[in-house]
Amino acid sequence: VDGLRNRQTGGTALSPRQTWVLDSMPGLVEGDAHMAEQTLAALRTLPQPVPSRKWLQEYMAPRGFSDVLINWIGTNLVPQPGSKPGVGPLVWGFSIEGCADMYNSYSSTCMWDVIKGTSTNTPVDLVRAEKCIPWDVEGEENLAEALSQNSEAFRAHVLPKAGHWVQMDNPTGLVEIMKPSFLRLCT
Repeated sequence: VDGLRNRQTGGTALSPRQTWVLDSMPGLVEGDAHMAEQTLAALRTLPQPVPSRKWLQEYMAPRGFSDVLINWIGTNLVPQPGSKPGVGPLVWGFSIEGCADMYNSYSSTCMWDVIKGTSTNTPVDLVRAEKCIPWDVEGEENLAEALSQNSEAFRAHVLPKAGHWVQMDNPTGLVEIMKPSFLRLCT
């Protein structure tokens, strides 16, 4: 079946053929291990527009943010409409409140039951970063249970030499992990 019938509208929605979870525990998130809440709170205090990326660095570094994180955050700043690129104030290329809403949705949603009940029609692959913060005991137990219950539809991988930002820390390794799945989808 390539689509699922929508009972309310009568339309058809395509069902996913593959799902990837990148360094995110499918359970509820407790605490602020990746500093997401702290980062969002700091971004909310910034003036709008932001004077420059240099100003962003000078503002965020004394507040305990790493240069890597500050530089990544700075890539999301774009010239304010009407200003010349490379000169003048910057604004966010995304909604900070939208990011906060997505993070809150992610951190308050438990997907273990979905993963444990995954069908072979829609496999799920989970990639954990080798250098990332360890999961709690409950997360490890759920992972082991999901793998034992559903070994054909659920697979877990560890990406070497990577922290939470797997796509930036080891893009070649991530592609190598994902490539067999993509090749299966092509056949």
